[in-house]
Amino acid sequence: MTQFKVFTHPRGASEAVKQGWSWPAFFFTWIWALCKRQYLLGGLMFGGLVGVGLLLGWAQASGVPDHELLSVRLLSLGVQLVFGKYGNRWREKNLIARGYDDAGFVGADNSEMAVSAYLKTARAPGV
Repeated sequence: MTQFKVFTHPRGASEAVKQGWSWPAFFFTWIWALCKRQYLLGGLMFGGLVGVGLLLGWAQASGVPDHELLSVRLLSLGVQLVFGKYGNRWREKNLIARGYDDAGFVGADNSEMAVSAYLKTARAPGV
């Protein structure tokens, strides 16, 4: 079972954010950011990837040896590691900025089950 932090919006929406490492953020950086409504972060990451792609294309066309481009590839991996580590924290801050309130922690197998478990306990009589 995984620990999730549940956020609720005054209009009734609820979202759960997994605590810890985010594999989707690690593998799909800018796509993940856009899907999670973090448009500035996703746009900046997409722009950075386009820039790196252009740089690598230019370097290959110019005959720059692959081993000299290792630092660019390592930087890319470093960015992915940062997204994996901090992605869920960024998502929490984004939800709070969008008007969501921290409703507490829930243990569940996935985010949908976490929201469901939270809603059951929040609506239970006497709670």
